[in-house]
Amino acid sequence: MRLKTYVANNMSEAMRQVTRDLGSDAVIVSNRKTPEGMVKLTAALDTTMVDNAWDVELEQENKTSQTADTSPFEDDFEGEEDTQALIDEVTSTLLRHNVSAKVTDKILGHLEQSGQHNTLYALADALDNVFEFDGAPTKLTAKPLMVVGTPGSGKTLTVAKLAAHAVMAGNQPLVITTDTMRAGAMEQLNAFMRVLDLELHMAAHPDELLGCMVKHEGNGPILVDTAGVNPFVPDKMKELTAFIRKKDMDVVTVLAGGTDTEESAEIARAFKIIGAGKIIPTRLDMSRRIGGILAAADQAGLTFIGAGHSASVADGLLDLTALELARLLLPKKYSDGNRA
Repeated sequence: MRLKTYVANNMSEAMRQVTRDLGSDAVIVSNRKTPEGMVKLTAALDTTMVDNAWDVELEQENKTSQTADTSPFEDDFEGEEDTQALIDEVTSTLLRHNVSAKVTDKILGHLEQSGQHNTLYALADALDNVFEFDGAPTKLTAKPLMVVGTPGSGKTLTVAKLAAHAVMAGNQPLVITTDTMRAGAMEQLNAFMRVLDLELHMAAHPDELLGCMVKHEGNGPILVDTAGVNPFVPDKMKELTAFIRKKDMDVVTVLAGGTDTEESAEIARAFKIIGAGKIIPTRLDMSRRIGGILAAADQAGLTFIGAGHSASVADGLLDLTALELARLLLPKKYSDGNRA
């Protein structure tokens, strides 16, 4: 991949420079105005990479690069990069993950203003400015936490992980499912609850959900699993909304990584409309491109509160900080293996 940044008096002049240097097949990655009123444009050529070539590149980088320093947001390692090289590397990374042009522009804008020269920490700083992070979801509040999402997105596993953490912390969570129509879904969650020595409560109607929650108030965390819904079917969303409106709750959208960027954003906006304010990405261990997750959080204004990175309940949820998200985005050479 060839990346190059141009500064010109206007867009036409910048485009002429791009065509001259990179040809007509160049892709415009981002463009914005400088404080002086100039046009700053980043273009890329031959952005499509086959996975094998990418893996070889990572392997070569790993052999020649040092592991990044593990101290968050510090800039004290050898081999500092100049600003343009840093921007080019981050741009390449965002292209790799199919990050939308809008989100890319926001990230690069903050990147240019960052005083960091370390790629990992500079990207973490930029992500911290673009997105909201609220620590691990295991820090449960007095509010009930309801998990919503599309079928197969990982809602039930997420609830099981939250329940397991609560039990290990010495709490007695109330776990409720509103997904009473699918026997397989209930049995899956019930199997997790038996291991934790917890009773699974079922609420087929909004009033039943409210009754369960009222009885348990003040006695520990309340976790609510819901049926997967198609967010583009109004009747299904109305049914889910009826449960949400029964009580003040933290509504969390669960969204699987690897989903198409625009699709992810539309799904997130649909759940935002009915009350979701937070997001837990899942299947990050199986996802090589997570641009859709960034688009979802950006387009719907959702706060990251954790992530699923394993199919095992015992592994819990990842504490998704800005630094951890930067590690997930960047090549493996930036990961120190000491994730939360």
